[in-house]
Amino acid sequence: MEHFVNFGAKHQPILIIFPHAGAMPLQYINWAKKYLADEFNLFIAKKITKASCWDELCQLYSQELTQQLPDEPLLIFGHSMGGLISNQIIQSFSPTQSKLVLSAIAPPDKNNLNRYQELAEIPSQGFVTKILEFGGIPQELAQQPELLMRYAEEIQADFKLLATIQNAEDFKLNQDIYAVGSLQDRVAPINELQKWKSYTSTNFHLKIFSGNHFYLFDNPTQVKDYLLELMIS
Repeated sequence: MEHFVNFGAKHQPILIIFPHAGAMPLQYINWAKKYLADEFNLFIAKKITKASCWDELCQLYSQELTQQLPDEPLLIFGHSMGGLISNQIIQSFSPTQSKLVLSAIAPPDKNNLNRYQELAEIPSQGFVTKILEFGGIPQELAQQPELLMRYAEEIQADFKLLATIQNAEDFKLNQDIYAVGSLQDRVAPINELQKWKSYTSTNFHLKIFSGNHFYLFDNPTQVKDYLLELMIS
């Protein structure tokens, strides 16, 4: 597949993972291989660099998935920016076929869309300061200014795509939303996660773990058990 890395147990439930903005795919691949590969047939999204806007980005992912997995039951898990992508992708599948987990991401209301615009336009050094505040940057990377700046440029490129989102109404769904977050997340606090309730015409579910914005790497076993529970429920 062009836009996904596929591995894991081929006859197990399908789990599609969309990482956070600027994510290094190897971080998610290593995590998934260690904790999820025995339980799921995994598809981890690669970063697409050729998309010029938000709609094109989502369309590229969606086209490949619907061609490869037209009738398979599946669970889509999107972390941070990946949650917004997941929200758009799942609209290409039947609600009876798919479940959606939105991890550590607030809905794209007016305030958050304005924030994406600000982060897309902020000068490079100021953006580096912002991403260090988010957390989740490996210490060895944070201590190398040139590499950190290059990494920040990749993350900011993703925020420039987020800034092209046109309409929050496009994120409203006719299926359940499972929002997941953590107690110490300053990027997507619990009160922001709760706003997803108004984006579904069916049921809203909220699950909170310990940790910060990158709680999934600190609670891998608990996250795995939660995802398995969703697949069989």
